[in-house]
Amino acid sequence: MPGGDVIMFNRKMDRSPNQLWFLDEMGNLRSMLNDFAPECRGQGDHFQMQPYRGDVRQQWRFEGNRIVNRMYPMECFDIERAEMRDEALVIAWPYKGSINQHWRMDYV
Repeated sequence: MPGGDVIMFNRKMDRSPNQLWFLDEMGNLRSMLNDFAPECRGQGDHFQMQPYRGDVRQQWRFEGNRIVNRMYPMECFDIERAEMRDEALVIAWPYKGSINQHWRMDYV
């Protein structure tokens, strides 16, 4: 459903499609569940899942251990307030090197 928040949640062992992502042909992050893309309006805003339109606010890609915006590479995925709990919001924030901004890709 469009508008669902991107949140943190412990990984499920059954490889639930709502927890799986892929990189499209342009290298943009997309959901395996419905082909939606994470989107935000700007710095400090939380991500929501929206149908992919190719808008710059949907162009997020892996760069090393960060997920950055293609047009604004200093803006990255950040777990709000570094909360390590289920349902913590994921926001866009300038990269500062903290652990809540580092991500890893596991291939399944």
